[in-house]
Amino acid sequence: MTDGDDRVIPVPGAAQRHVLAILASNNAKLIGADRLSSLLDCSAGSLRTMVSRLRSNVGADVVVTSPGGYSLVGVDTDIERFNQLVAESHRQDAQSAIDSLDEALASWRGEALAEFSERSWAIPQIARLREARSSASEHRAAAALRAGRSTEAVSAMCELTSQEPLRERSWELLMRALRAEGRVAESLRVFHDFRSYLAREVGIAPSVGLRSLERELLARQENNDVERDEPRTAILTLLVTDIEGSTRLCAEAPDQMHRAVARHDEIVRGFFATTEGRIFSTAGDGFGIAFDSPIDACAAAVTLQARFAEEKWTPETPLKVRMGLHLGLVTVRDGVCTGRPLGVADRVRAAARGGQILLTSSVVDHIEPGAWNLGDLGTHRLHGHDGPVQIYQLDHTGEPTENFGSPRMISRSIGPLPAHPRGRHRPELRSG
Repeated sequence: MTDGDDRVIPVPGAAQRHVLAILASNNAKLIGADRLSSLLDCSAGSLRTMVSRLRSNVGADVVVTSPGGYSLVGVDTDIERFNQLVAESHRQDAQSAIDSLDEALASWRGEALAEFSERSWAIPQIARLREARSSASEHRAAAALRAGRSTEAVSAMCELTSQEPLRERSWELLMRALRAEGRVAESLRVFHDFRSYLAREVGIAPSVGLRSLERELLARQENNDVERDEPRTAILTLLVTDIEGSTRLCAEAPDQMHRAVARHDEIVRGFFATTEGRIFSTAGDGFGIAFDSPIDACAAAVTLQARFAEEKWTPETPLKVRMGLHLGLVTVRDGVCTGRPLGVADRVRAAARGGQILLTSSVVDHIEPGAWNLGDLGTHRLHGHDGPVQIYQLDHTGEPTENFGSPRMISRSIGPLPAHPRGRHRPELRSG
């Protein structure tokens, strides 16, 4: 809560903040004393004490008592300002709407009502506020499309679809934004991704409108309305990941593991929606990510492992991710990377242990070794690969290299996989 000079007014005491949150969430409407006591699970006398203490912090003219109960008066809440800006954006041209929506979305300071997320009265309020925020993000993406700023729409909808994968409007906007950039093949893959997700998770099909958009995109391809993405070669650094022991964890705690993998995927997709690296494949709980720069690839691997380590996994699902990096000449078509380097990266990944990052000399030769804490694990022969491969560990924990033990050197190939468009999108991978 802020004063007239936009300074935050501190409200000490959880009970007072609880009263204030309920009154503010009631949209300045009167709320009966009995109802407020019930929500707070307190007596009428305790309620009067809480209100009195709250008034001493925010002012007696702000929390008003009337015969029917209590209300807030003369207070501009974030949600009121947010709703006002969103309503104005619907009457504005594209650029003005973008400005209004940017201001509206900037008014969010973390999760709504986070302190009271387990209170029964707050649960529907939180759901309503989250929906309002997501809807505003979609409206902002639509305005960006009208303004010819499709790249912004792609980035925003990549992030939103990873966070809320059942929001069909977000998927539609992502498809339209990709089409606006001439990336029709990727737009179609987005549709196929969403259709598969719906069938697997809830057993339904996309709406008639979204299927109509798919047919339109297919017709454009068949009529050569768009330029097809011809195969090309590029020197890229490939990062391949998976969760160690995921099959066992799924068997032991299937419900907890389902939630843990969803959180793992959210971390990965959210990270690559805003940073370098492009997700080009998914298989089970694994990802394949392509980088123009080996330095960016190493930095991304270290940052992701740190984020996984910070996450509070349940005791039943202590996720540990293993990672393999290799640099080489790959074939790229419609965003999908294929070729021998992908197989090498995957076998290096399979040799790693949970929480470990392994990389080949092909990557080390293109970075400044002194800038990284590298452990030389020696020369090894990978299954299905001709010749020995020098393997290093990229340390990100401060733990001695030998704590992970020797590389497993047991591998399987993920092969060429369907493209996954929900990472950061770039117009094209650099040709080599």
